[in-house]
Amino acid sequence: MTVSINYTAYPFRGLYFFYPTKEFPEMPYNIWSQGESTNKLKELEGILKNERRDIVRRRLKSAINTLKKLDSN
Repeated sequence: MTVSINYTAYPFRGLYFFYPTKEFPEMPYNIWSQGESTNKLKELEGILKNERRDIVRRRLKSAINTLKKLDSN
């Protein structure tokens, strides 16, 4: 699996990855962009059916695990 994100934001900080840690094991897997409201997240979840939402969650979890491995090197 290849994960590629080409993202530009102004100001330059803008894409954040959230995932469970030792300190916060219940943290859900999420990607947020700067200025993204909770309303947009609810819209997206409303559009995605359960099956598609599960696929997205699995892919996101895999992508985050890959990023964690790269970060630990």
